[in-house]
Amino acid sequence: MLISRSELNELWLERTVILMRIASAVEFLHANGVAHRDLHPHNIGFDSDDTPKLFDFGLARVVGNKRVPPGTIPGKALDDDDAKYQMTGNTGTLRYMAPEIALGERYGLKVDVYSLAIVFHEVLSLLKPFANVPPTTFTSTVSIKNCYVYNEISNTLPTFIQASRSDPHSHSN
Repeated sequence: MLISRSELNELWLERTVILMRIASAVEFLHANGVAHRDLHPHNIGFDSDDTPKLFDFGLARVVGNKRVPPGTIPGKALDDDDAKYQMTGNTGTLRYMAPEIALGERYGLKVDVYSLAIVFHEVLSLLKPFANVPPTTFTSTVSIKNCYVYNEISNTLPTFIQASRSDPHSHSN
């Protein structure tokens, strides 16, 4: 089934809006000093109004002293965003886990940003990240050898993005 360029653009717009709403939810958590620590597609769902929601806060932790007092601008954290804490390693879903967690290093809120980027990759490319990396070698391959997701999709995603663009010589979709 082929879809038109305008339908493809609409799909890109829908995905982008959903991803931005998920990012806003993560920003809200971080502004309140909460690290989710297990962001992945199965922990994202939709309510009856099709608004994306984050699920499963079983691994979430409050870190630092980032409680946002009433009247504070949302998204403006009170502490250093680069602060790192000693928390449990190997926490979360391996494919979406930030390298510092997999390596048992100190980490902070930015581990959720890494996981969110992997989710973005999956939603935009329609490819499972690190699909060819076996769980037994994930930590050494992804964390130690710096195997980046982009290397897996370098030929696919740009083509996918290019296919979704409108013709630059055309004045309509």
